[in-house]
Amino acid sequence: MVSNSFERYLQPGVALRKVYEVLEPNLIYTDYVEILPPEPQESFIYGYQSTNVASDAKIQYADLGGTGAPLPEVDFTLPSTASGQVSSKGFQFRITHSLKRKMERADNFGMYKINDLLGKAAVKCAEIIDTAIFTAMSSGATTSFSTFSPAAVWSADGADPITDLEALAQDMDREGYPFRQSDVIVNKAGFYELKNYLTFIDGRQFDPARVVGKANQKDMIYVGQADTIVHKDLNNMTDGYIMAVDQANKGAEMHVFADPEFSMPAARIKYKTIENGKPVSKSMPNLGLNMDSYVEQDTKDTVVQLWFENSCVVTQPYGISFGSGI
Repeated sequence: MVSNSFERYLQPGVALRKVYEVLEPNLIYTDYVEILPPEPQESFIYGYQSTNVASDAKIQYADLGGTGAPLPEVDFTLPSTASGQVSSKGFQFRITHSLKRKMERADNFGMYKINDLLGKAAVKCAEIIDTAIFTAMSSGATTSFSTFSPAAVWSADGADPITDLEALAQDMDREGYPFRQSDVIVNKAGFYELKNYLTFIDGRQFDPARVVGKANQKDMIYVGQADTIVHKDLNNMTDGYIMAVDQANKGAEMHVFADPEFSMPAARIKYKTIENGKPVSKSMPNLGLNMDSYVEQDTKDTVVQLWFENSCVVTQPYGISFGSGI
C-alpha cells in the first residue's frame, strides 16, 4: 500500500513548485514577453500599437509664443484591439507502482526518482513553451530592414558579426518608438561562429587583444562594441536567422489561464531552490501550468498529466526584429 505522502506530493501546490524550479532556468523567450496575471477565462482581449508617437495626427503642440503660452491638452490615438484564445498543450508521463512504494524508503530513493521525473517533465515543458513564444514572436516581428544586410554568413571568411549586430540595432531605432536593441538570439551554430570571431584570427590563432565579447554564462555573450547580449537557442532558431528584442520595452505579451482545479491561481509562483550551495526562495510569473494525475487500474501506475494554457501575442512589431543572412 502506498501512503498518503505520495498523493500529497502530487498535489498542484506541491509538485508544480518543483516543476517551476527546473522550468525557469530552461526558458529563453519568457524574458522578452510581458507575462500578464492569469485571465478569469480562456478568452482575452488585447491591444496592439498601430501608430507611433511622432506621426500621431492627434498630437498638438504649444503655441510658439512668449512666456505663458497656452498648453494644449494632449491626446493620442488609442491602440487597436483584438481578441485571442489561450492554447492548451502538454503531455503525460508515468510513475510506476513499484516506484511509488519506494517513497517510504529511508534513503529517499523513491523521492529522488520522482523529483527526477518532474525535472525532466519541466525541461520538456520549457521546450514547448519556448517554441510557442518563438513562433508568435517570429511571425509578428518586423522583417524589413534598411541597414541590416550581412555581407557574408558568420561562418565565412568575410563575415563581420559586429557590423551586422550594429546594423540590426540601428534598424530598431525609429522616431516615435522607444525600442532599442538589448538582446539578440541566434542558433547554436551562429553562437559559436560569433564566439570564434570574437576570440580568434581566421578561426585558428588566439589573439587576446581581439576578445571583445564577455561570456556571462555558457549560453550568452555580451558584445561590448554593439552593446548587445547574444543568446543561444538550441531548439527553435534556424541556422542563419537572428532575432533582436528590447528587454526593457517588450514587444509581445503572454496571456495565461490557470484552472483553479488543476493549478495555482497566483500571479507569481513561489518556489525554493539552491543557489551557490544555499537554499533561497524565488518566484516567477504564473505561466498557466496545470497538473492532474490518476491511477491506472490494471497496473496501479500513476499517470501524471502536465499541460499549460497560455498564448503569446505580438503587440509592438517594431519591438522585435527577425532577419536572416548570418
